[in-house]
Amino acid sequence: MRIITTDELMKAAPATHYIKSWSGIIDPKDAAGVTANAVWSQLNQKEPHEPHFKIFDRLTGGQVFMDVGANCGQSIISLKMVNPEAQIRSFEPGAFSFAIANRVARVFPEAQVFNFGLSDQSSRLPIFTPVIDGLLVTPLSALDPSAFEPNGTMHKFLMDDIAKGADVVLFSQEIELRRGDEFSLSPDVVKIDVEGAELRVLAGLEETIGMHRPMIMTEKSDAIGIARFLSDFDYEPFQYREEPDGRCALAHLPIVDGMKSDHLPLNIFYLNSEKVDLYRDEYGMRIIGPANH
Repeated sequence: MRIITTDELMKAAPATHYIKSWSGIIDPKDAAGVTANAVWSQLNQKEPHEPHFKIFDRLTGGQVFMDVGANCGQSIISLKMVNPEAQIRSFEPGAFSFAIANRVARVFPEAQVFNFGLSDQSSRLPIFTPVIDGLLVTPLSALDPSAFEPNGTMHKFLMDDIAKGADVVLFSQEIELRRGDEFSLSPDVVKIDVEGAELRVLAGLEETIGMHRPMIMTEKSDAIGIARFLSDFDYEPFQYREEPDGRCALAHLPIVDGMKSDHLPLNIFYLNSEKVDLYRDEYGMRIIGPANH
């Protein structure tokens, strides 16, 4: 797949916007065009961009949320929608996505976005983002361009569900990565959405996890490796679900070696075993399992 530079990206013909509407597909020529009114309009829709964010409405009291992989600020808006008191620290290394997320964060005094990503070591690396019709498909950005090639992890979804026969090129930009433990944050929740690099982020947060035992939410990429890594900190995996009475719940989710990703939900929650009763009793969360609780 052909790789293009910033100059080529900015010289592309105006987008015809025929690709499907999806939060995170952006026009790089208007990356900072988000207004406060647009943010408030989304906020007033009362429906987070992903339903599992509803579970965070129970964590009231100004808890600190680490938003690793902020993209265009979707998580900031969704968190503020369900939890207005949330203190949000977001990390987004991509220049165009950061420009939008930063405009979103300015609406909320309790939110801040940093223009770098988190990983297991500090470095500068290229990252690759699909481009269709001059538009950046930022939610599919990846450090490994082979992810978009045939047999790659994102190829089928990109080509069949997004491009649908349109030409696709990759935009390459250099990003900065840092270890999360450098910042001495005291998070109550860590949300990680970094397209397959979740385990690296967690490895760079070992001290933070060991000290503060936050609730952790990651995409299902490498779920077996993540579950094994977090088990050393006495964490158990859970999945979000909505009960027949309309209440949100977290249900224990056994993850075993050899389990296929098709059998897993898109996002997985990990709870420290010593905090399960706290979530139940102090915050009123509905948590089903694990067996020893």
